[in-house]
Amino acid sequence: MKKIIVILLLLTFSFYQAQNKQELFLSVGKPTFEDKWINKKNFSIGTHYLHKTFKSFSFEGYLEYAQSNNLPSFLDNPLSLDKFIKNQTTASIRENTLWSKINYVAFGTKVHYTFINTDNFFFSFFGGLGYQFSNSEIFTLSRFGFIQDTGEITEFDSSIRKESEKSFFTTIGLRFSYAIQKKYTLGLVANLHRPIISEAALVNAPLITTNYNLGITLGKQF
Repeated sequence: MKKIIVILLLLTFSFYQAQNKQELFLSVGKPTFEDKWINKKNFSIGTHYLHKTFKSFSFEGYLEYAQSNNLPSFLDNPLSLDKFIKNQTTASIRENTLWSKINYVAFGTKVHYTFINTDNFFFSFFGGLGYQFSNSEIFTLSRFGFIQDTGEITEFDSSIRKESEKSFFTTIGLRFSYAIQKKYTLGLVANLHRPIISEAALVNAPLITTNYNLGITLGKQF
């Protein structure tokens, strides 16, 4: 019975058309990139335009930047890198050199199925498609020598792979927002961002932009 009441309430809200049909909002999020071992300095920021075209369907256009970066500041300094690596042991060297960076700029559109669409509340499931420009970098320790008794590192070979990609992407997620005085909106958004790339790109790219993102939104509807 409770489930039926909840469904009826959602349907009632979905058939109520909000008077404020447009919204401009900013989003700030904390993406977790699936391909990175360590997510640090990871954030996203976006600007969005939402049009509540129909009672149950809304359309959104947006531009977004996202990144994650745990490359050390001394990576471009050969002496500092040499000192850091040789202060490691065989027990710690792999874990302590999992360094990489990824970022992208994406623009796209989303279609929202709105469960609740009033002047005060907005709750939707969305799916979208867009195009992105990404850059990725990864540090690779290809070989190292060590003292057998102590595990101390005596020599090593390393490289940095860099790659830039352009690709389409898809996204799915949920958004909820509340309007203060039916004007200013504050909300939450959760989504999965996944690039559409070839098998060759999967092999060649140091990192892939697939990420799970949880963020807040702040905007104005009119």
